[in-house]
Amino acid sequence: MASLLTQATNAIHQQDRLLRIMKQYEQEGTGQVKSQIILEGYSILDSLKDQKSKLEGTFSVYNPFPLDSELLDKFRWDVRAHTPSSVPKEFKGRIVDGLSQCFGAFWKKPIFSCLLTCPLFASVHSETSSQAARNILFVVYVGLDEHFFTLLTQSEREQHEVIDRDFVVAVEVRHFCNQIKSGNVRFLEALFCPLESVILSSPEFDCLRGKLKQSEFTTVVFAKRCLGQAYGSVAKYRKDLKIFTLKEDATMEKLFHSYRLIYQVYCVTEGMPLLTWRDFEKEPVSPNDPPLLGEILDKIRCCFRAEISRETVLTHQLTLKDQIESRVSTLPLSATDPLLKSWLADLRRQDSLITPPQSPCPSALKFLSSVAEQVGPKLAKIDPKHILILTRCGSYSYGLNLPSSDTDYLIVFTTPAEEYLSSFSAPEETIEKRGKEVEIEFCAYELRLFIHQLLKGSIPIFELLLNDQLDYFTPLWEELRANRHKLVTEKLLVQFFGFIKDHLLPIRKGKYAEDAKKQQKLFYQAFHKLGLLETLMAGEIPPLRPEGEARELIMRIRRGPLEGELSKDRLFEIADKRLAKLDEDLISRKTRFPEIGDRDFLLKWSLKVRGFQRLNY
Repeated sequence: MASLLTQATNAIHQQDRLLRIMKQYEQEGTGQVKSQIILEGYSILDSLKDQKSKLEGTFSVYNPFPLDSELLDKFRWDVRAHTPSSVPKEFKGRIVDGLSQCFGAFWKKPIFSCLLTCPLFASVHSETSSQAARNILFVVYVGLDEHFFTLLTQSEREQHEVIDRDFVVAVEVRHFCNQIKSGNVRFLEALFCPLESVILSSPEFDCLRGKLKQSEFTTVVFAKRCLGQAYGSVAKYRKDLKIFTLKEDATMEKLFHSYRLIYQVYCVTEGMPLLTWRDFEKEPVSPNDPPLLGEILDKIRCCFRAEISRETVLTHQLTLKDQIESRVSTLPLSATDPLLKSWLADLRRQDSLITPPQSPCPSALKFLSSVAEQVGPKLAKIDPKHILILTRCGSYSYGLNLPSSDTDYLIVFTTPAEEYLSSFSAPEETIEKRGKEVEIEFCAYELRLFIHQLLKGSIPIFELLLNDQLDYFTPLWEELRANRHKLVTEKLLVQFFGFIKDHLLPIRKGKYAEDAKKQQKLFYQAFHKLGLLETLMAGEIPPLRPEGEARELIMRIRRGPLEGELSKDRLFEIADKRLAKLDEDLISRKTRFPEIGDRDFLLKWSLKVRGFQRLNY
């Protein structure tokens, strides 16, 4: 493996050298190298870095469901061949077995599955096979802990919590709860489907279905979401004419789904449950049904038979819009979620032990309280026992502060376990108070965001691990600091190079020619980072506080003036010479740091911090 990593490193450095030569040709304007070729070269360089990362075991792309399409297709026919009332007994067994084969390695367990048959579609077909042609197998599962406690962003995690493969929709339980609370009609149709539609239901899900009422979730939020989707998919509003017009891509298929959403809102505004396939099992329309149902069904039949124009359909739907929107205000404003939250937390806690964090000792608690009083109520909202570290940052942490230096605090905190486990969406991850008029600024990062920034190579975040004079920290922080070498990466080096160059460039371009203090600040920050980068490149962990001649030079720059042996030209000469050496060292090294930080270590450490421990392992 060492030989392979050496070859991978050499390949990266050779490609890097080639790119530098090509960029030089481009800058000279010879026309020998086009910009597109350089862009392709950077793409190749990124691929080589990914290849090395895979060899060293640091490469990570979160993909919890590498599904076998062929395996899924094996039970497609079963899903699309039966309506719930015509399902043979062996069908459910085949579906459950098929789900286990497809998803079994990527979830803790499935807790619910049902067959969703669109009632309006089924009602206009006489053959069972035709009625079931648009069936969907809907699945709710409990994801693996490593997926739930993922270090990805919320948006990235959400992309992997829903698997939509035409006839199969599988959703993680957190996403499921979030969607029923926010009025997603498909999810509510699944939750409150007839018993005949249920393929699998765990005791936990049975308990939830038994406690929830449909009326608690068919709210104003639900109605507005349905109507927004219904009309937004087929019509656009012309402000100049103050009318709705048909969208060019409004197919009969979309108009049909628009009718479905409109009618579901009509049902709940009339105090009726959501429409299901069972409402049509005996006859399409009964004398007790509202007149609007028959009217809509007639239009849908005409749609399928191509006996009506799209424009006529939209005109009818806009007529319904006025009738229905006037009724929406009678619905509850939004769904209440205490029951959902407690149910979700209980589900997460199964086979796990949550250890609550210890409260700080009296002296630490007194210090944290005093800082909170200085900063204000925004910081006071964080319970001290959930603070992992709190320290002054910037020049104070570097030992380079002046009497005029501002006081900035940086905090890392954790979301309380109960809130984290029961959350439908991302908890608050940044709390801050900044601005020119703020005497004491602070920024607080939730644990997941802190780790995410650490993996990205954020310099202010990494510097926390170099700081041996934190104002407050917990024992678990010491464990992370003892393993900081696992987080010295190529990505971090790139950030350092970028930081230094970005701080020197504005001065070089004369941007702050009339602001001597700003120039001094940019120079001192660039030279401070130069010292850290040189030590990192030498394979050592640098102290955050410079010492000796390095500190003396930076303090002279801080105090100014920038003249004589500290003139801007002289400082640029020193900085450029040191950067050039570092740049050459970068491509002449025989080894490289890991491309990415140790995710596995960080995930395990984060679980400790959150007090989460899996049992039976």
